Amino acid sequence: EVNLRVENQPIKNYLSAIGLLEFCTKNHSVSNEIFEIPSYTAMPIRRVNRETMNNYIFKTQSFFQKLFQDKDLGVLEIVLSELINNVSDHSKSPIDSYVFCQFYPSRQELVLAVADLGYGIPITVNTYLSEKNQPNLGQEKAVEWALILNKTTRSMPYNAGRGLDTISSFVIVNRGSWSLYSDNVKMEGGITGNQFYKSNSKFYRDCNRNNNQS
Repeated sequence: EVNLRVENQPIKNYLSAIGLLEFCTKNHSVSNEIFEIPSYTAMPIRRVNRETMNNYIFKTQSFFQKLFQDKDLGVLEIVLSELINNVSDHSKSPIDSYVFCQFYPSRQELVLAVADLGYGIPITVNTYLSEKNQPNLGQEKAVEWALILNKTTRSMPYNAGRGLDTISSFVIVNRGSWSLYSDNVKMEGGITGNQFYKSNSKFYRDCNRNNNQS
């Protein structure tokens, strides 16, 4: 349980509407029904895995398609599927994936977020390289390795090594941007390429370490 105290009422209303406050309560259980949040043009935060992702993605795409009637949002299904499958395939996350989607009308931006508390990309890549008797990489280089087309730490015949490259390609085609946080690395990608920075996401690293030791 997380003790999340929010005093600003508008912010508290928002966090409650999207479902974050519920997720911070002990023994939280979520309904099988998924309802969009029209007041914030958003879909609720949900814990999603391979068994439940098709339902979440279908409801999400149906909701946002109403706001983008002149656009094909097939890319939404592909990107969410790739991100959730990446978590299932590689991270060994004890909580599966947390997914959240929101449209910001004033900026005409659709924002997707997928998070987990499993192993980061550098650990996963270097574990794989060690098993292949190959030298380990620094954290930034390990993330760069994972972004290369056809590089994979698993043998998944349907999309081996294509997940992150697929997402990057769709982002570039749609002139968007995306960010990736893993261990001490932050990557920001877009039409100008990928930029790497040192990440200060200490909270996530601590949660990751604690969960993997339990």
